[in-house]
Amino acid sequence: MKNHDVIVVGAGVIGLFTALELRQSGLDVCLIDTAMAAHSASWAGGGILSPLRPWQEPPAIHCLADWSRTAYRELVPALEQTTGINVGLQAQGLLWLDLVDETAALDWLVGHGRIGNKLDQSGLAVLEPNLNVAATGHGLSNPDIEQIRNPRLIRALQAAARIAGVDLKSANAPAELIIDGARCPGIRVADEQVLAINTVVCSGAWASKLLAEDEITASLYPVRGQMIAYQLPEPPCKHIVFQHGHYLIPRNDGVLLAGSTVEEVGFDDQTTAQASGELQAFAQRLLPGLTNREPDWHWAGLRPATTDELPLIGPHPRIAGLYLNTGHFRNGILLAPASARLLADQFLGREAFCPAQPYLPARFMT
Repeated sequence: MKNHDVIVVGAGVIGLFTALELRQSGLDVCLIDTAMAAHSASWAGGGILSPLRPWQEPPAIHCLADWSRTAYRELVPALEQTTGINVGLQAQGLLWLDLVDETAALDWLVGHGRIGNKLDQSGLAVLEPNLNVAATGHGLSNPDIEQIRNPRLIRALQAAARIAGVDLKSANAPAELIIDGARCPGIRVADEQVLAINTVVCSGAWASKLLAEDEITASLYPVRGQMIAYQLPEPPCKHIVFQHGHYLIPRNDGVLLAGSTVEEVGFDDQTTAQASGELQAFAQRLLPGLTNREPDWHWAGLRPATTDELPLIGPHPRIAGLYLNTGHFRNGILLAPASARLLADQFLGREAFCPAQPYLPARFMT
């Protein structure tokens, strides 16, 4: 049986970027997509390449986010050329409505060299003619924020991984880590063992099931997010619009996403009529043209959150050969390139582009 250099468990955006990063560094990489549905958060998200409220995020998030935003602008053209898949990267800007901390938001934007434009109702009407300005009082816009079509990104990364020589395996059963003393020599899926010198767990919230009794993964838990979408003849707004915890994301082909809920319901990824009604009411309030129109799609995904709101990136402190790259909550698409690079930097002993300490899994060990 072949012994790989590394197994990556979980073929969502984090796992795919991690597998590619390690493969491009010359390693023999096996990527396992299992029945744990580890990619569900990647497919289900909105693809906004910014934290929703960046001024509320800790510096450790911005270290990864800033690196990733730059990386996306460089890697997307190469990815599209290699695979022939248009991943839909576009600069749209984000419009925040009725922020209670608007001054803090504007101060953060200006302090970080970003553009922040304050808008009253008349300014909002000029910027977004279809917007119901009676449903808002004031706004703040930033034109630099981009979005990406995350399902297309996943397909492109899968194609790029195959082209690069990553060994992709799909399984219809959950994975189980093989623990031999204080070492992890691979995983077991159904009756098959897949062996490697090192294993990287990128299976989102399902990482807590792989190490159910572990102090580290006890800090990791799923948060359900539900979204709806409409297929419209043309985009009804030009910007991503955020208000009171919900957002609208217009795609350039007329698809409009409305999201999302934040629900701590364990590993229940079912959709609910209550969430659909909540999201429809939000979308119709801001865009009255959607009134009496049913959404075309409704789905849910499980985001991996941690108790300190920072991802887990790095080696397991007690099990040799085991690494984690998970816990990105709502920022998985945004932080994926930087998280993969930081994991690879640690894995290969390279000088990291930012301090690894805030993300190390060892921070949860007593």
